[in-house]
Amino acid sequence: MLEIAETVLGCLDSGTQTVPFSGRPEGLTLEQAYQVTAKLRTLREARGERRVGRKLGFTNKRLWPEFGIDAPI
Repeated sequence: MLEIAETVLGCLDSGTQTVPFSGRPEGLTLEQAYQVTAKLRTLREARGERRVGRKLGFTNKRLWPEFGIDAPI
């Protein structure tokens, strides 16, 4: 998972893209994706970056009434 996290970090730094990991021959499970996310966070924090919030999109219209919204945010 570290190799994938390092690849993602390289893409973020260079503004480049890579082949989706889920489409590679070895694939990528949801559990592995969460492991990659944790390693990526560790790598970013190790170089001085810090988490400042979460991104929410609310694109699932069925959830909008529950949160009192009527459009993606």
